[in-house]
Amino acid sequence: MKTLLLIVLTLVSLLPTISKAQKSTPLVVFESTLKVSAMGEEVFYYGFKAGDQLLIDLEEVKGKELKEFEVSEYPSSSKFMDYKTKKITGKTIQIQSTAIYKFRLSNSSISGRICKIKLQRIPADNQSFNSTVNWKIKYDTTFYNENEKYLVARDTIIENTIPQHVERVFSKTAINGKPNRSTVSFALPAGTISWSYYLGVGKDAEDCYRKAEEKAKTMKSTLTTAANLADGASKLIPNGSMAMAALALRGISAFTIPQADNVQFYITDLANTQLFVNGQTPSTVFTYGNGPLCYGQMKGMINGQAYFCLLNDNIREGIDVTIRLSAVVVRERWAERTVKKFRVATSQQPFLAGN
Repeated sequence: MKTLLLIVLTLVSLLPTISKAQKSTPLVVFESTLKVSAMGEEVFYYGFKAGDQLLIDLEEVKGKELKEFEVSEYPSSSKFMDYKTKKITGKTIQIQSTAIYKFRLSNSSISGRICKIKLQRIPADNQSFNSTVNWKIKYDTTFYNENEKYLVARDTIIENTIPQHVERVFSKTAINGKPNRSTVSFALPAGTISWSYYLGVGKDAEDCYRKAEEKAKTMKSTLTTAANLADGASKLIPNGSMAMAALALRGISAFTIPQADNVQFYITDLANTQLFVNGQTPSTVFTYGNGPLCYGQMKGMINGQAYFCLLNDNIREGIDVTIRLSAVVVRERWAERTVKKFRVATSQQPFLAGN
């Protein structure tokens, strides 16, 4: 009986020693041989529990230096730093809080470093703990105000580029020796989408123009309806001649052709205008015609200067040519407003797996 009691007491007295021995058995967390590239870093992460002891063994296999070796508690609390590291044996770090720890090997040399590293933990208790670190995407949304321009309206404007211009074109045999050719320059306003021109010889043509103007005024309400405006435009702003506006906007003519002297004309660019002035026929034109009253609708924009080239083929009589030109211009009205926007930033966030 006494012998049995002695055995029991002996076993009881050994229990703390056995428990301590079990508790202090190191567990390998990470063991590897890795290369730290020239002028580079190697970084990895593992989790440890409060009360653990972290054991570190590190060796550069050729005895060369690493710039530094650092252990830090994520995200940036440094716990251990070693410079010009060749070898670390049995370095122990007491873990104060359960967290993720970052291990960083830095190489400032122009050649790589081969390192053997072993990380072990002496558990704080017998409870299971997983040191594996996983990653998840974190989304961070930031709201902010920003001023932006926006389109208020698009207006269709009729601009009288040439309201009225009278050009004298002399005859072929003018006693003043002046040529029977004349030119008038013009430039379309920015934003032109279509335009109309009118050339009338003498008073008879002007009488026809005035009658056309009276007739066109009755079409004003039709022209200003949404269906007749430029695409997306909110309203029509007519200026000057309604006859020219109707022709430029919709190609509608209110003109009649009088009995009068005729004029030959070309609408062309500078290079071809110079040919015309020198007595030659322009090789490229936007349009041309011949008559006592000439008119038309033209589509699109002409960049830069363009020219009316006028030719009088009358041997004895000079002519007065009235020129008009109207352009359909789309003008955009813009304003500024404050709008609320947001941006989403993403980042990788580590977390301990299975704990």
